[in-house]
Amino acid sequence: MIRFTNILFVFVTALSLASTQSKASSTDVKDQEKDQGKWQEKMQSLAQVMGELLPELVSPNGDPKIIEKDAKALSELSHSLKEGRMTGKMMPPSDLDPSIGLVAGRFSDETKHAYFAIQHGNLNYGKTLLRSTTAYCIACHTRHENGPEFPTFPLNPKVEGLGREEKAEIYVATRQFDKGLAEFQSLIADEELVKKHPFEWERPLRNALAIAVRVKNDPSLAMDSVNTALKSPFVPEFERASLLKWKDAIESWKKETKPKANTENQLVSEMKRLIANAKASQSFPIDHSGEIQYLRASGSAHDLLRVTKKPQVKAEALRTAGIAYEVLANPVFWPMHELYYKACVRELPHSKLAQDCYQHFEQSVYFGYTGSAGTFIPDDIQTELLELKSLASPKVKNQEKAKKDEVGLN
Repeated sequence: MIRFTNILFVFVTALSLASTQSKASSTDVKDQEKDQGKWQEKMQSLAQVMGELLPELVSPNGDPKIIEKDAKALSELSHSLKEGRMTGKMMPPSDLDPSIGLVAGRFSDETKHAYFAIQHGNLNYGKTLLRSTTAYCIACHTRHENGPEFPTFPLNPKVEGLGREEKAEIYVATRQFDKGLAEFQSLIADEELVKKHPFEWERPLRNALAIAVRVKNDPSLAMDSVNTALKSPFVPEFERASLLKWKDAIESWKKETKPKANTENQLVSEMKRLIANAKASQSFPIDHSGEIQYLRASGSAHDLLRVTKKPQVKAEALRTAGIAYEVLANPVFWPMHELYYKACVRELPHSKLAQDCYQHFEQSVYFGYTGSAGTFIPDDIQTELLELKSLASPKVKNQEKAKKDEVGLN
């Protein structure tokens, strides 16, 4: 497998470098190859650690020593990915999408907290945090259809003893999408699961759709999952109503004859078209009837983020991703939308886009920290709100006039 991934990596790198050969010096090429090689190496190490760790986490007899060792390794690996992405010294091939840095940051924080908890004797809490880490890998790997698949990536033999959902998650986390999709679809067809645990059943359904829509870009695969779900007599009526709307959306997608967007302007137009369709499909702001449309819109935003260097375009794509993820919110994607709104504000400060993203972020924060006892926002979040509000607010156009006004007020 290592030989296969190395060959694949060289192939992807060669394609990327060929397009810029006339502009790049031999030193630039070597630096790029080195940085991309580091990224691939870290990804393989991360997958191997996850493959060893997950069986220990879900087993009642998981070895605390292995868990602590792997928690430390995950913390160190995720931190290096975060730093490498932020500095630009460790980059995936031909992918400018800032989502990688956003997800890597959250992943790094979670694994660091987990390792700290385990070191200080709180093993169960640390295990709980570590169980959620596959979600970050899945969120990153299911952004779009670009990127390699590793259908035969070697995993720890203990993975075979995992439950179907855990097994599916580790497959997707290691880019074995076909295997992951097969496990998710077996869960969708499980009538006992939908009958006794309908909300747990919904999770593999939506994960399967994320793979079919955003990774495979295949309406027929998406339809297979929806049709399988509709066969069960135990699906709750509110869920069945959504499934029928998803089916209609997939049928419309199948009929589209629009050519694939290739240029940046075409990608922008396609993203705007898809997010407009998604919004039009809803009856109220968090209505999940537009699941298919929002998955497609978010995928289109990621396609644009992969290639654009223009702050205005990037900010618009970040806002679109935030809007989509707010509707798609589930254990895989939650709370991704807030990360995108914050990134949008910082990408194009003091703009109308930044103001709109801040308003979305502020509303999400207030809803998130409001309960039956009232609204209680932690001090660090309050500080972040103030910082982002300042960044989003319009600049005073005439600084001299502002100073005179200030003097006049005094």
